[in-house]
Amino acid sequence: MSYRVRPEDVATKSGAKSSDGTGLNTAGLGDQVLIAPTGQAAGFTGTKQLKLIQQVYETGGTHKLHSHPVAEQAYYIVRGRAHVRVGEETFEVEAGTTVYIPPGVEHEMANIGDEPLVNLLIDVALDA
Repeated sequence: MSYRVRPEDVATKSGAKSSDGTGLNTAGLGDQVLIAPTGQAAGFTGTKQLKLIQQVYETGGTHKLHSHPVAEQAYYIVRGRAHVRVGEETFEVEAGTTVYIPPGVEHEMANIGDEPLVNLLIDVALDA
């Protein structure tokens, strides 16, 4: 077993499905699931609750307004600029910024730069 995961070893998939399961809640977003709980497809599986996803938003790419009732999340912006809404607050963020998203709070992100936006999404599922 290897505990090392490199993004180049993980397939990129189109962005996440909408919370109601009817389709994609994204445009221009590719996800690479680097680390995930047992039973989920990822570069490394076996965590209890932790998920780490590298997201690449193409120019103009978005992740529409949504929430996660039993997950706590953080975004770490690696490269680019974005518009992020968390609850009633709106931020313009750039590389080096971290954003916290509490469980059940609606949030969205859009790439507002002229280059791809690279974001690390850290997700911890809380006990339901």
